[in-house]
Amino acid sequence: MKKILFTLILMLCPALLSAQQAYTTTLVTPPAGMKTIDAMASIETVDFYGHTGQEMLNLVIGSAGGAVYIQGLVSDEPDAWIKGTANATKDVITFAHGQYVGLFFGMLDLYACAYRDGDTAKRCDFVLERDTKSGVMRNRKGINFCTYYYDDYSTSANKYTPEQRYSSIVITPLGDWEPEVGGEEVDPTPTGPVVVPDGVQLLDYTLSATNIRTGHITHPAKLGFDGDDVYLGGFSNVALQTGAYIKGYRQGSRIIFPQDQFITNYSGHEMWLYGTSYRLGDRDLYLENLSFEYEAMTNTYRGEIGLLVADGRAVDGNVMNFSELLQDITLIGVTPDGVSPIATAAATTEVYSLDGRRAATGAATTPATAHRGISIIRTADGTVRKVVR
Repeated sequence: MKKILFTLILMLCPALLSAQQAYTTTLVTPPAGMKTIDAMASIETVDFYGHTGQEMLNLVIGSAGGAVYIQGLVSDEPDAWIKGTANATKDVITFAHGQYVGLFFGMLDLYACAYRDGDTAKRCDFVLERDTKSGVMRNRKGINFCTYYYDDYSTSANKYTPEQRYSSIVITPLGDWEPEVGGEEVDPTPTGPVVVPDGVQLLDYTLSATNIRTGHITHPAKLGFDGDDVYLGGFSNVALQTGAYIKGYRQGSRIIFPQDQFITNYSGHEMWLYGTSYRLGDRDLYLENLSFEYEAMTNTYRGEIGLLVADGRAVDGNVMNFSELLQDITLIGVTPDGVSPIATAAATTEVYSLDGRRAATGAATTPATAHRGISIIRTADGTVRKVVR
């Protein structure tokens, strides 16, 4: 069986290897000195062709610092660990999806993922239900070990058959053992929505983009500037539904919105912003800052990469689920009939004296309002120039 699998993998190797480049291959390492005990696992297996069977695995389990560690679940990588957390009552232990566990056949990166709704293409966390009296732990939905774990169930391209699959698992500790609760480090990243400061003028724009799931879209957007700070609303359907904004900064003729930015809570999920260089037909999502380049003649901001709204924060630079992925984005300024985009761009021009004092700003500000002598003019696209009057 393994020879057949190995032959198939060699045939698919170039494509599968390209799918690994975006991921971080860091093995889970338990803390030094952690006390462990042995355990036995009874598993129901499903092979490459859907045939079922039963196996027994020798495991090692331990708990330290509020985390739970299990070693031995991967038959091809028996030394690999996965790390989880127990709830307050110690009857549920959850292991985050996408944990790196080693190499499949010594070539392809392998990740641990459970699956939901009976669909192995829809990955989720691996959960053990623990009997607090006997200590026995069970998972009834199964766990997969996959060479590619990004969850894009809108296209068939990312629906990979797991290299190893257990449809159920029962773990029996060989001795007394209890998981620790708490003690995990608190993520210092704030998860509060962006608040646009009072007095920031929000300008009307139209967002035009390609949604990889629904096709071409257009809808209203809002863009506001507060010095070098930039606020954008209406960047996605989630933003339209919740009134959420993201915050970035101005850098010359570009506006940049940092990745890993919390947006809002929506439909029971934390929504996070990422820029991505993903293109149609690719298999990878390379996460980075979202950025736009300004074109003054048309009052348009053109997206330099795609925009991703994730249904949860990325783990080690990897996103498992997303609500929207937009490409070819433009933010086109909405101007009244008979008013040129150039005039609109000039409307946010700032005028400074040589000693750095701002002489004028706002809707009525134009270069013509500069005082006599030499003035410093900064236009909406970030361009700075000197004017002599």
